[in-house]
Amino acid sequence: MKFYHYLIVIIISALISFASYVLISEKYLTVPEICRKASPVPDISGKSPEFAELFLASKNFKLNIAGQEFTAAGKKGMIFRQSPAAGSLLKSGKNIDAWVSGGAFSMAVPDVRGLSVGDAAEALSVCSLKPGSEQKENSNEIEEGKVIRTIPAASAWCERGAAIILVVSSGAEMTTVPNLKNKTLSQTNLILKSKNLVLGMVKKETNIDQRFDVILRQYPNPGAKVKQGTSITVVLNAESN
Repeated sequence: MKFYHYLIVIIISALISFASYVLISEKYLTVPEICRKASPVPDISGKSPEFAELFLASKNFKLNIAGQEFTAAGKKGMIFRQSPAAGSLLKSGKNIDAWVSGGAFSMAVPDVRGLSVGDAAEALSVCSLKPGSEQKENSNEIEEGKVIRTIPAASAWCERGAAIILVVSSGAEMTTVPNLKNKTLSQTNLILKSKNLVLGMVKKETNIDQRFDVILRQYPNPGAKVKQGTSITVVLNAESN
């Protein structure tokens, strides 16, 4: 008779244990905190909230998004901080707080066209930006050593602390002075325009041995290297009054 009593007790205990396991696994019951085992907290930094939630659930932890912060510490939309820290011991079923990066603050690139590199760097610093690399480019409008433009362009939005490329003028592009001798003024204008040069002073002189209304000589001389936009002075052979 005692054997049957023991058998009944064993069967009932097994049924209770099985039922408890099913109820707990299906989350109808929770394990008393005193019975929960402490486990290392997983590292969820750099993970998306969706992935972190599933990952923590597989480790018997819960995810709690504690907030969002603007920071350059992590990629926008990803978890960049957690509490408790990864590796610390925490009882199963507990919440792990996490903060999601909203990205760094965005700043508008200031217009530094025409400024020196030093002044441009200072203007960028005021906007929580910094100068990046420099690129040289010829310009007929912007003085040598001054900023032509930025990359990204002025008014574009960038993350705070971003490096802005400065495109700096290396001065006007050089060109070769053409030979204008024996050319008329209209021809001279067309030739100079094609070389990005400008007709400057037109002096008049009379030389009866040469054809009238053509250029006798010029300054700078033909073949000279000058900056584009330079004025060319010419002497025109004109009839005396």
